[in-house]
Amino acid sequence: MSCPMTSWCEGVLFAPEYFEQLLLVSSSNVYARRLISANPVVRLEPGEAEEIKRDFDYLKFKINSLRNGAHHSEMMDCLLQSLIYSSADMLLGRVAPAECAFKFTSGQTLVNNFLELVEKKTPQLREVKAYADMLCVTPKYLSSVCRREIGRTARDVVNDKVNKKIRRLLADPAQTVKQVAEACGFDNLSFFGKYVKREFGVSPRNLRG
Repeated sequence: MSCPMTSWCEGVLFAPEYFEQLLLVSSSNVYARRLISANPVVRLEPGEAEEIKRDFDYLKFKINSLRNGAHHSEMMDCLLQSLIYSSADMLLGRVAPAECAFKFTSGQTLVNNFLELVEKKTPQLREVKAYADMLCVTPKYLSSVCRREIGRTARDVVNDKVNKKIRRLLADPAQTVKQVAEACGFDNLSFFGKYVKREFGVSPRNLRG
């Protein structure tokens, strides 16, 4: 983005894979990506430029202040997601309505619907087959379309969302490990412990610090 009457220039560079991962939040993922890609340079109003500058200053502050924190990675993900969607919202005010009327392919629509289900159903639902059944496709086809549209398999998407939610729940000291396991849909504490150990390399108690 460019802005008038300013002497500063700052930016964030994303690896393609990380950018895709950040946007695996809801069906707005494909829309936001296409909107930003179609409008790589947009002239901002002074007030919008000041807002972006404040966002960057806060991001830089958090990068330095949380560098050694236990949840530094999760905090950075949230801040960068916020920056991306804030920028997309600003784009909506600069782009003509006709330019925003994207037509999604059947594959993009399938991925959008899949992402919405993953957001709503995880961490209780962890099997790709269950999502594929709800979308009336095979797990193999769902994974193939996800890989083509967002560069990740359906299994990668589900695991990433499940693990982020588990980590967030375990970070809450008000909940016991058993309560977290039950909230995540695990039949027993032992199974939950084995899952966390496999995915994170540590026990649930150690993961929560």
